[in-house]
Amino acid sequence: MIQKNTVDPTPVDPLSEALSAMHMESSLLAIFNLPGLWSVAHPRKGGVVCHIVAEGTCFCNPAEGPTIELGRGDLIAFPHGDPHTLASSPGLKGTPIAPLLDAIGHPVWTPQNQYPRPVRYWGNGPGARTLVIDLVSAFPVPNRNLLLRALPSVMHIRAEHLKVRSWLDFALDMVASEPPKGTPGYAAAVSRMTDLIFIQAVRTHLSIQAADARGWLRGLFHPRISRALQAIHHDPQRNWTVAQLATEAGMSRTPFALEFTACLELSPIRYLTEWRMHLASRRLAEGVPISVVADELGYASPISFARTFRRVMGITPGGYRRGVTREDAIEAKPGTPHAQLN
Repeated sequence: MIQKNTVDPTPVDPLSEALSAMHMESSLLAIFNLPGLWSVAHPRKGGVVCHIVAEGTCFCNPAEGPTIELGRGDLIAFPHGDPHTLASSPGLKGTPIAPLLDAIGHPVWTPQNQYPRPVRYWGNGPGARTLVIDLVSAFPVPNRNLLLRALPSVMHIRAEHLKVRSWLDFALDMVASEPPKGTPGYAAAVSRMTDLIFIQAVRTHLSIQAADARGWLRGLFHPRISRALQAIHHDPQRNWTVAQLATEAGMSRTPFALEFTACLELSPIRYLTEWRMHLASRRLAEGVPISVVADELGYASPISFARTFRRVMGITPGGYRRGVTREDAIEAKPGTPHAQLN
């Protein structure tokens, strides 16, 4: 259950809480071995996209912004699924990925599909080879994920900062040894691996770019606003007032409210409500009764909780839980075969 931390003085780390709640869905792991001149255009996706250069070098051309050179071990992530092109040389016109995948019998990634089989693509031809690991996943209700909303459209992290080489070797070994049709538990393993790599990417990005943080992340690094965030996360069921949160931050009420809203682009009470709904969605997904969730989060009745949940999430608590249960019950769709070119 959600703990009511009224005694434990241990400081709460909101970032760790948000990261620990990151459980991606519909995760796809693909290995592309690309020789010579090549280019692949990735359309906008409804999920998070990560490319990691395991061997060789390549270039990334985002739809907006300058070309980025990627070296061995570098990671580039598109937290909001923005369109982009990967290529062996800058300036190459991107070849749409959809016809390529269709030709080898593999559907384009969507949040609704499950991917229980490895995707291994080996191209033929002369020239230097580039080995790229692709990770694609979706978050439940991504527009309500405060951390995801605060991330930039592109995150480029160099190998010397990322330090996940052993994880990449593990990913390569797992995909290389996995039977073409996959085995039980493969999808779960890929999902957890995607979680770990993306979490490490976010942590590394923040350690390097803290000064450029925005939204919720900017609040985490604010010397006073962060105290209010810690108070909310420490005691989410408390009926906080703006004045009480201002006291936690060591500020007077009006300056605190203005500074909080400027940092997070949400008012203090709106943030409290959204964080409660985030916690509620996790508990509902676990099958906890609505009445219990309402009580854990400080609501006077299940009716008032359900009304707030629907207003914030756009769906009733029962409808949300049924949707999560239905997604968990979906079996892997056929037509997602092992893809390999010889």
